[in-house]
Amino acid sequence: MANNSFTFLIFALQFVSQFMKLVILTSILVLMAVLMLGVKVLFVKNGKFPSGHVHDIEPLRKQGIGCASHNCDNKNK
Repeated sequence: MANNSFTFLIFALQFVSQFMKLVILTSILVLMAVLMLGVKVLFVKNGKFPSGHVHDIEPLRKQGIGCASHNCDNKNK
């Protein structure tokens, strides 16, 4: 089934200009990337992206690494 869809996509793209091929391919790649990055957020109930803040990462806190711009120690207490 996927092979037939892929074959149809290639056949359909033969009638589109070079620029449109680039736009369509780029759109498909961006859509796939967004879906893969958002799997947890989109498909898990109450899912959310993990925090990238230093005060939320336990191994960094254990090593004594803190925020460069301000003091994050108050958020942990």
